[in-house]
Amino acid sequence: MTTVPGIGRFAFKTDCVAIADFFEDFDNDPLYSTPGCWTAFKRGPSVSEYSQVRSIDWEQVHSAPYTLQLFNDDSSTTDNDIMLVSPNLSTVGAGTHRVKF
Repeated sequence: MTTVPGIGRFAFKTDCVAIADFFEDFDNDPLYSTPGCWTAFKRGPSVSEYSQVRSIDWEQVHSAPYTLQLFNDDSSTTDNDIMLVSPNLSTVGAGTHRVKF
C-alpha cells in the first residue's frame, strides 16, 4: 500500500509492459479478484470498507461465466472514487481502438 498526501492509501503495481491489443471478458481470472495488469482504485474520505472491484459469477452476466463488479456499498459517489483502470496501452494515441461495455 502506498499513501499519497491528499489522496489516501491505494495499492498499485508497475510490472506490466504496455500492450497494443487486448480482449478482456474477465472469464480467465480467479473468481473475486482483479485481473492481472488492471488496477482497482477505491479512495476518498468516506469510501466504504465493503466497496469492491472484483470478478464475480453472477447468473445474469453478459459474458458467462464471469463479469466484473464495481460495487460502492454505501459510499457517496460525490466524495469517493471506485474505478478499474485498464493495462497500459501503447496504441492509445492511434485512435484505432475502442472500449465496449
